[in-house]
Amino acid sequence: MSRSSSIDRLPPPDPERIAAYLDGGLSPEEQAEVRRLLAESAAWREVLLEAQDLEEWETLDEAASTAGEVRRFPGRDAARRDAPTRSLLLAAAAAIVALAVTAPFWLRLLSPGPSPSSQLVDRIAVDERLDSLPPDWSYPEWGSFRSATTSPIAASPHVDFRLGVLAIKLEVARRRGDAVELGDVASAIDATLVADLTPISELTLEQIRPDLDRLGTAPAQRQVAERIDRELIRSFAAGGLFEVGRWAATALIAARTGDDAHFAARTYRDGLAAVRELDLPTVSREPIDALAAPGLDAATALPLLERLVATLGDPETWAAGV
Repeated sequence: MSRSSSIDRLPPPDPERIAAYLDGGLSPEEQAEVRRLLAESAAWREVLLEAQDLEEWETLDEAASTAGEVRRFPGRDAARRDAPTRSLLLAAAAAIVALAVTAPFWLRLLSPGPSPSSQLVDRIAVDERLDSLPPDWSYPEWGSFRSATTSPIAASPHVDFRLGVLAIKLEVARRRGDAVELGDVASAIDATLVADLTPISELTLEQIRPDLDRLGTAPAQRQVAERIDRELIRSFAAGGLFEVGRWAATALIAARTGDDAHFAARTYRDGLAAVRELDLPTVSREPIDALAAPGLDAATALPLLERLVATLGDPETWAAGV
């Protein structure tokens, strides 16, 4: 079938369909079909430009409440009378729209799927200003990640691209040793990927296994997903270690100075309650539980706190919040 015969049978432009496309009211399949029609039909592109032009005038004419009122706007009538200028603008805009619609990266961004690693990484690195992207970092294929969750956030057609950006940021933050950035990226992936928004810090690899299984069978996807899980758990566990260390160090100072009032204060009890909720395998639970005894004084707390701090390791490690 020739291209000309295919174009001849294109449906006439549908203004309502184009308006829904601009408003984001179409399904991904319907959006893809409209993009195809825009790429192949000048008539469809002209209606699209008319709709975009109308939206701009609606924004300018704040008093207008309907499209009909906007069409009667005097400035718009004057613009319509300037046919030669409008024709040139329309032709230029049509070329821009055709280029945007047919650009491979733009299509990948609107309809995510497997993408060439080098092109997408280069684009993300430029957009995100990641000036120290590790040279050995390889970008995975994220096309199946939407199936990992039923979250409304993950239903967005941009979720695969966003996860790709976050994966690169996660790797950069990890290699830089930037604990704050690592935590921020972890939170963003948490909100994007996990269906019920359960914090990833509370998940184990076995608990997230069903989600990993739904990612598909591609080894790269599984490997990256499992690594993200490990990195997030590690970053949150390190953050928990910092919380325990900070609380224990404050209490230890009070115990060594004989400040009994510190152990009766609400701030001590609230901090202890938060520490007891943490599940840190390298931290001894016995002294933590003993420090919750009612009527605790500084002399009794001192040996317990010394034992607890000894299990935390080098203070330079946890004190930095790594």
